[in-house]
Amino acid sequence: MKENKSTARPGTPERFESPKLIMHRFSSENFKVAIDKEGHYTLSSTYIIRKNEDGNLETIAAQLNSKVLQYYLKNFVSGNRLSKTPVRELPIASRLDKRLEKEIASLKQKKETKEEKIREFIEWLDSRYEISTNLKKKISNELPCENFSDFLDLLGKNESKISSDYSEFSEHKKVKRGWTEIKEKIEGLNLEIKEINNKSNSIVFDLYDLSEEEVITVLDSLDTEEEIKQGILKKFEELKD
Repeated sequence: MKENKSTARPGTPERFESPKLIMHRFSSENFKVAIDKEGHYTLSSTYIIRKNEDGNLETIAAQLNSKVLQYYLKNFVSGNRLSKTPVRELPIASRLDKRLEKEIASLKQKKETKEEKIREFIEWLDSRYEISTNLKKKISNELPCENFSDFLDLLGKNESKISSDYSEFSEHKKVKRGWTEIKEKIEGLNLEIKEINNKSNSIVFDLYDLSEEEVITVLDSLDTEEEIKQGILKKFEELKD
């Protein structure tokens, strides 16, 4: 995406500045769609889907990012370049689904909470140790880190005032306590986000009237991790009860 209008692809301002979906046009593998409500200008390597009167960007994005559409693209769209015709002909369910809208709203809330918790932790670190903007970005991207020593290495490699040895033991205890708390919060939120994604996928499977056997075929075709596969199947079975 481009902030600079002069280097963006041709188009009217309304085309870019209105709410839209953005997708990469060169690959049908690892296909992902992003929602843009901030008016970014895009390059020619992307497609734009603008909101219409009947559409809901979040619901459409959830379908496009689902296992069902990944399976469709893998098996029915040849090559590594999406043409406009296949994009327009993607089998999006026409009816809105309140269940899916509910999960989308919940997912948004969980992600915002996660971002807020990370921001609060970084602000706490910054208030004590005056960390750089670059380090703030690295912490935001790499939290929670596998263990505390990895987190200290991250701080040390980026010239933080927190040394990576234990000479300032009292300070390390404070940092470790803060890191432990944020790690637990992030891991808890990540589990909730995974559950929501599993349920959203199960709802999309249901929207397309797939049987459990067909769901298994789709998930196996995509080499879905066993934990995620079982999570989706569990949610799918619950929908059918």
